[in-house]
Amino acid sequence: MEKEKFNNLEREIQALERLLEEKKEALKSVPPEKKEEFIRSYTKERIETLEPGIKIGVSRPPAEKIPTTPASPLPSYLMAQDEQIKKIVEDLIALSEQKGLKTALNQLNKTNQPFLIDAFHDALTFKLLQELRKRNAI
Repeated sequence: MEKEKFNNLEREIQALERLLEEKKEALKSVPPEKKEEFIRSYTKERIETLEPGIKIGVSRPPAEKIPTTPASPLPSYLMAQDEQIKKIVEDLIALSEQKGLKTALNQLNKTNQPFLIDAFHDALTFKLLQELRKRNAI
């Protein structure tokens, strides 16, 4: 995958929409949870490409579905966490929207906290899915 910097999250969404359009026929018969996993894999690969020092683990239970219309992009397991943790992830999502994913990843990498990295990955995936659903791209 290319290593260009996107200006903001909107450009990431547009790139993902193009990718989905290319795979439209193949995705027609795919159940929603497989589409969610496709977006999760794309997000993981994109993060690890833009910030090679970051490695994504698995923090959410495999049975947890990505909500279709959550009030925020935070995964449910984060709701039980300290408010400061939630704020960090929300701020990173906002930063990726305003200044780009690379900028947010630079900040995230400075934390050196695997839990935050995984939580950001999940929240970013949720955010991308929300936007793609709004646009009827998936």
